[in-house]
Amino acid sequence: MIDLMADIRASVSAYLERTGMPEEEFGKRVLGRPEFVERLAVQRTMTLKTADRLLGFLGEAPIGPVFRREVEAFLDVTGIGAMKFGTDAAGYPWFVDSLSDGEMTRLSAVERVRAWMVDAATPSERAAIARMLKDSGSTTFIHGASTVLQNERPQGKTSPASEADQAAGKHPPEYDRQVFLTKQEAAGFLRIGVRKLERLQAAGDGPACCKFGTRVYYARADLLTWAWTQRVDARKSN
Repeated sequence: MIDLMADIRASVSAYLERTGMPEEEFGKRVLGRPEFVERLAVQRTMTLKTADRLLGFLGEAPIGPVFRREVEAFLDVTGIGAMKFGTDAAGYPWFVDSLSDGEMTRLSAVERVRAWMVDAATPSERAAIARMLKDSGSTTFIHGASTVLQNERPQGKTSPASEADQAAGKHPPEYDRQVFLTKQEAAGFLRIGVRKLERLQAAGDGPACCKFGTRVYYARADLLTWAWTQRVDARKSN
């Protein structure tokens, strides 16, 4: 499962690094709270409404609309009642009603409910839910959009692409929704070995990377930018 708070922290850090905006000014502009960025480092969760407001400022897709479509699709396919769903998945019967504006729902609850839906649905129900979400346009894997979709492929069958991913040591499908990748994930994304990436980086010939504290990550955009620099004219390569 995607750690929504970790994704948000990474997005905020990248924005501040890119724009040079002071942390206090950022907090004031987004939420009217100058101490927001400082507290974000230790904050365990936040409301869905606050997260979507923050993501809107960053120019990223909100979590709320996608999550609501996931819940609606689950209810339609499984036929479970809204109050029973709320009780079993979130621990309180009025959970579905509270999703209307996101003010009462926390990201920790979103993650918990998504995990519950994946476990509770049968393979055929997961496939039906996946189709409904695709038909409604919910195909953007940003900030955990539809963990249910991960299970659409029938059990025991693996596509050639996923076999190649496994051979390259890539992470499970949820990594496709991450903005920042680890070194191992970046190497898998580029279809090269980790040691090859490290050699390129040491020589100053590799893709740009971001450092958050002591950890190094690679933005997808930077990986694609670097990959395009490696293009070879087909006529010259023969």
